Amino acid sequence: QYLTVQWCLLDEDQTDSARGKAVETCDDFGVPSETAEIVRPTVTTQAKPLVAPGDTMFDTAVVEGEMPDAPASVGFTGYLKPEAGAEKVDENWETILDESGEPVLWTQEEIDALGEEACEVQPVVKTDRVEVSGAGSYESPEVEAKTEGTVYWVEDLVIEDTASGEQVEVHRGKCGLPNETTFIEHPTVTTKATQEAVAGDAIKDTAIVSGPLAEREGVEYEVTFEAFQQPADKEEAVCEVENLVFETDVPTPVTGEGEFDSEEFVTSEKNIGEVNWVETLHIIENGESEVVHRGECGAEFETTTVKAKPAVAAGATVSDSTGMIAGGFAALLAAAAAAGAGLFMVKRKRRTAAEVTETTPTDSE
Repeated sequence: QYLTVQWCLLDEDQTDSARGKAVETCDDFGVPSETAEIVRPTVTTQAKPLVAPGDTMFDTAVVEGEMPDAPASVGFTGYLKPEAGAEKVDENWETILDESGEPVLWTQEEIDALGEEACEVQPVVKTDRVEVSGAGSYESPEVEAKTEGTVYWVEDLVIEDTASGEQVEVHRGKCGLPNETTFIEHPTVTTKATQEAVAGDAIKDTAIVSGPLAEREGVEYEVTFEAFQQPADKEEAVCEVENLVFETDVPTPVTGEGEFDSEEFVTSEKNIGEVNWVETLHIIENGESEVVHRGECGAEFETTTVKAKPAVAAGATVSDSTGMIAGGFAALLAAAAAAGAGLFMVKRKRRTAAEVTETTPTDSE
């Protein structure tokens, strides 16, 4: 925007005694020396991109450009993205209940009908305003991320009109920008158990934790493991109390992203077949434990196939059986050698008899 000054001498603006005594005229419009560009300050933002439920999140506004010598402030509003099947919440981030006390859920039809307005339909955060004294970076007050979901931040810059006291909004951000989005998620867990074993071997499960862990004071995470013997007569994976064969004695602390092993489970002949593993991630706060993830029974890479030991003759040890095999092979060689010698001797005797026949005179001679 530009502001230009044009001066004019108009008869109607004169006093009664001066009217008609001057020729009306105006100078040129838009003369560069009499034109000024009105530049609004610019605002860029960056929200905290990823947090765990219960942790704090915030937005940051960077103000650039000229600021007038007048009171100014920046405000931050967070909108929880509506998703089909999710609970509706009010401006205090509290679940809205119906007449029967049940949570009211969003439907896809409702969301589609809102169109672009869906982005700002569910405000859950409105921070105290932050005073702006000039160009610079301004961080919003921290707020708690109360539930899983996606929060879109929108910032606004307001400058006071010192003449009227009116608060004039000179900038407002757009809802749904990637840099103004905070994802609120629990950590994710994938797993990889020992794939094959022989009865008597020790097997284990490994939990691979990724994603945000709560950073607030007094919060801890731990993972526990269970193993279930798959019934031989069932095709679908079964993980019930009746077929539980192993469970963690001591939970494994989870201190961040990475791999965390279970205690080892020593198998026996009873475990021949398939063993299904299930992992559970817990969050502990104020002495209370809450499950944030539980694995699926029969999940990929979560089954150990236990095979029987190779058969060994009764009363023989592994070393005995090895000796027996070696001894038997030696005896076989000896027998073969003896048989070869016998054949040689028979053949030799037959040749000697032929020679006698050829060299000894008969009675007719």
